[in-house]
Amino acid sequence: KEPVQFDEAQNIADDLLLGKAVILNIESCDPEIAAKLVDFIGGVIYAIGGDIQKITDDTLRQMKLWTQK
Repeated sequence: KEPVQFDEAQNIADDLLLGKAVILNIESCDPEIAAKLVDFIGGVIYAIGGDIQKITDDTLRQMKLWTQK
């Protein structure tokens, strides 16, 4: 997923709640929106007992998000 607006966070959260793996690429996202997305999605992952793992050295740019179902 390559969100550019915070409005897309709900769709990402819905995928995670369904047990889908999600790769979140926020390279082209505004830094302020990217920070909000990471905070929100990080909260969803914590709430469902999932895990976050970085793909690149720049953790705020790309993250692999998945649930442990």
